[in-house]
Amino acid sequence: MRVAKILFTAFSAVIMGGCDTIYGVSRYSPVGVIRLPIECMVEATKSVAGVSGVEHRVEEGGRELTFSGIQQPEIIDRFLYTYDGLNGNYYFRTNYKGISEFQHTYIEINRRPLQSEIDKIRPVMIKIENSVSQRCQIDISKNAIENCMGVTCEDI
Repeated sequence: MRVAKILFTAFSAVIMGGCDTIYGVSRYSPVGVIRLPIECMVEATKSVAGVSGVEHRVEEGGRELTFSGIQQPEIIDRFLYTYDGLNGNYYFRTNYKGISEFQHTYIEINRRPLQSEIDKIRPVMIKIENSVSQRCQIDISKNAIENCMGVTCEDI
């Protein structure tokens, strides 16, 4: 029994020591079943003052395991942009049922972004979401759930 406790403690220490810490801002919103107007979203993002370098990428996400088997992979439509030297991104993840969710992040792993970076990019994140919502008829901003990890998010 003593050996099992020692092994469990050592294993736990290795697992816990390997964990990464995430810092920054993450905004999430369920979207539902929609057709994503990609060009509209690119243009809506570009329309926000100071935003440049807007790029769209399609990525493959995970596969859900259901009673009927392994499903088609999620489709991730990622939009990358630059604002005043800071790189942000948002994406829509669509599952095999066609249900999408929205995620907008400015995060760092194992490095806390400067508070000045958060104060600079967070209002732009919200402006981008508002622009996409209004121009492309996708309701994301009103339903967004914000998570500030290791940084302060002031009222805007």
